[in-house]
Amino acid sequence: DQGSLRRGVWSYIPGGMGTISKELTRVCSENGVDFLTDAKVTKINTEDVGDQGHLKVTGVNVSQHGTIPADIVVSNATPYHTFRNLLSVPTTNHNLSNDLTNFQQQIENVDYSSSCMKINIACRSCPTFMGAAAIDALNGTIHFETSRLQMERAFYESCIEKRLPERPIIEMVLPSRLDKSL
Repeated sequence: DQGSLRRGVWSYIPGGMGTISKELTRVCSENGVDFLTDAKVTKINTEDVGDQGHLKVTGVNVSQHGTIPADIVVSNATPYHTFRNLLSVPTTNHNLSNDLTNFQQQIENVDYSSSCMKINIACRSCPTFMGAAAIDALNGTIHFETSRLQMERAFYESCIEKRLPERPIIEMVLPSRLDKSL
């Protein structure tokens, strides 16, 4: 549906975001990928490959499942958790250990803080707003701010003064208005 691909409007996959996960699972499973869910990875295992200073992934350690061999590991954790807490590095190759230690120190300085938050609300019916003459006016993204000055002031208050703004910028999306399957 090209209507949901308008510039400045969030795009939604028919059926909601879970559709992406389901389709990825289906395609990967058809191609021999195994999934283990509700399991905690405690370590990504590696081995030193020759004198070139390269690491090769050999698998993962999983709580209550032991070691699972793998040629490829995809981590959905933050870079900090992946490279600081999960990745094991053989100490036999000092050049590699030094390079990875430097990289891990850089990862440690990544700032994950944010001046925004997200709240999901389920409603029995589409909300009504003064000034919105028809329900069709509620397609896409709705912004609640009065001016560019308000946006700049909210940014200043939240970032510089490290506090919530008095009048935060609110963005509302109604995915069920864009996707009739929801």
